[in-house]
Amino acid sequence: MLVAASLLARASLVVLVLLAPAGSAAEGEFAVRIQAPERLREILVQHLEISRWQGHERMDAAEFKRLYRNAPKEIADLLATEGYYRPVIESALDESAGRLLARFTIDPGEPVQVASVQIEVTGALPAHDPDAGRKIERLRAAWPLAAGAVFRHAEWEQGKRGLLRSLALDRYPLAAIAKSEAIVDPGKRTAIVSVVVDSGPAVRFGELRIEGLARYPRSIVENLNPIRAGEAYSNLQLQEFQSRLLDSGYFTSVTVDAAAEPSGVAPVRVWVEEREARRIAFGIGYSTDTGARVQAEYRQLNLLEHGLQLGARVKLESRARSARTDLFFPTDATGYRHRLIAETERKDVQGTETDKVVLTAGRARRRGDIETDVSINYIAEEERIAGIGRESRMALTGNWSYTIRRTNHPLFPDRGYLLNVQLGGAPGILVAEQSFFRIYGRSVHYFKMGEQGVLSVRAQLGAVLSRGTSDVPSDFRFRTGGDQSVRGYAFESLGVRRGSAVVGGRALALAGAEYTHWINEDWGAAVFVDAGNAADDFRGFHLAQGYGVGARWRSPVGPLNLDLAYGADARKLRLHFSVGLAF
Repeated sequence: MLVAASLLARASLVVLVLLAPAGSAAEGEFAVRIQAPERLREILVQHLEISRWQGHERMDAAEFKRLYRNAPKEIADLLATEGYYRPVIESALDESAGRLLARFTIDPGEPVQVASVQIEVTGALPAHDPDAGRKIERLRAAWPLAAGAVFRHAEWEQGKRGLLRSLALDRYPLAAIAKSEAIVDPGKRTAIVSVVVDSGPAVRFGELRIEGLARYPRSIVENLNPIRAGEAYSNLQLQEFQSRLLDSGYFTSVTVDAAAEPSGVAPVRVWVEEREARRIAFGIGYSTDTGARVQAEYRQLNLLEHGLQLGARVKLESRARSARTDLFFPTDATGYRHRLIAETERKDVQGTETDKVVLTAGRARRRGDIETDVSINYIAEEERIAGIGRESRMALTGNWSYTIRRTNHPLFPDRGYLLNVQLGGAPGILVAEQSFFRIYGRSVHYFKMGEQGVLSVRAQLGAVLSRGTSDVPSDFRFRTGGDQSVRGYAFESLGVRRGSAVVGGRALALAGAEYTHWINEDWGAAVFVDAGNAADDFRGFHLAQGYGVGARWRSPVGPLNLDLAYGADARKLRLHFSVGLAF
């Protein structure tokens, strides 16, 4: 009734205001002053009709007085939604000084509190689920209006929606509220709350139904499906299926759902909008690490009509040039996606020029928030080190990577963590003249600090086990410094000094902490401290420190970071610009 009355009042006001005679009200001709506790005052200012419409250009004295007369009832209704059922409301209309001023003074009194809560579950959950006791207790523990809490209408509705959402996530998408009752006694300032929720039948997944496929084979969707017919319904599996399809690169939009039928079976339905089979893209960019960038890319998504993805890319940067071609196979029935890659790169950083060719064969699999990757790489490279000369090397390496992504948002996390571990190396009996082995790990943890703050803490640690570095490819050695590592230092300027150049070392350690305060939805300010270095071993290891301040913008492709950092060892300020997460 309260919602209906509010909507009717708003509708009548809009009609009256729009039909009022032309001739707008002068600035300040109508005013409202509300005196109440701050939180309640904000609610009244936002929702009270006389407050919301006071400055409308077609407001007149008659309409303002009508809203003034209705305001005490509106105030009482709004306060009731916040648990205040016996407020004292004083109102006055001041018509002096050539304007109308409506004053309202509100003493909300003591709020109504929840005296008791009773939540019952009927249906298949208590009757047939072997884990019913634990699930029902979990539902009760998540109920927001515990005994002693202020009885707020929003939390009452939120609690009922939460019961249904929790059941729908796990086997019971047909759950419904069978009965809900809140008996409020304003005199005693108590509310007795009871809810009966019917879980409905336990639902199982049915057959897979696909719509929208025209150019790509059905097997692409089937092989990405983590759901098997007959399995217990799980909303999380539906989300995982949809995420896999979107990440595959074949589709511009995907919808996955499973509407349960009265029989308790939910067919899995997929609607896809296919991406064009051929795509050409051009891009430009800039970072303070590698300078200006121009790139062009071509991708064929359905080579030989079997869903094979063929790609080619050329990228030109101020300090590097690269070309790459790759062939990605569709994800197979075991969840693996195989790839073949050939790439060449020329790079000139910190007095070291590197030319290399890399051939890769590998496969990756993602399950939920965990991704594993295994590859074999053939590497042939030549380094020209200023003041030293040329060094050539070849290696056939094996590599393994394990990544966990558990954050609450892919681009702008404020809770959770990212973790990556890599192992790789080459035996000296094959292509390389000596054996080497590399271990590397990195992590970032995010902590929400209050309503608008985020603390991120990151670390990296790596080591190469070898007799020397002459036969270890540059990609297996460590350098650091730059926009997303140790700020305050030039890109890859921290490493092993040879002649007048800096080359990669066999030991890496890095740590950093950053606090970002979001001023509004789009802009934030950050303070940070970084410490790290790369060397030939950990004996006498020195951590170069950098610290500073920065600006953050939530761009469509991730956080845009502009940092001013001071490198304690370099003794100079450096500006850093980057886009995306430092992981």
